[in-house]
Amino acid sequence: MNKGCAAIFIWLIFCSLSLRAQYYDTGQDPASLKWEQIRTSHFRVIYPVSFAVEAEKYAKILEESYLKVSTLYPDAKVNIPVILHNYSMQSNGYVSWAPRRMELFPLPGQDNLPMDPAVQLAIHEATHVAQLSSLKTGISRVLSVIAGEQIVGLNA
Repeated sequence: MNKGCAAIFIWLIFCSLSLRAQYYDTGQDPASLKWEQIRTSHFRVIYPVSFAVEAEKYAKILEESYLKVSTLYPDAKVNIPVILHNYSMQSNGYVSWAPRRMELFPLPGQDNLPMDPAVQLAIHEATHVAQLSSLKTGISRVLSVIAGEQIVGLNA
């Protein structure tokens, strides 16, 4: 084997050390949790069984939020899973497009805003979903057949 091939081989080994197999950075929920889901017109809310009452509230709030946000983004068609992590000390949420999902950490924040924290979180994240959904039109829609869900990230 010549020196060039050996150098490339060593370089590939070092590059692969930082690779990860999954996109997920969450997963702090106990393994013993039993999960349920609520399907709505635009969301599939996945939640621990012990969080059922609050999950119904979030499903309703998410649908209401989508109806408000869809006036800004009328072309956005949404059907996205929403994962509720109520066993977390985080107070936030995020939308990821590869794989496509919304993750919510419904612990109320410490900022004492006048709006209900659940409503604020739902509207904020539903806006991100609508924004990303509106990017999947035209040529990016065609390219998504080839490149998958990650093509939306190239448009953003």
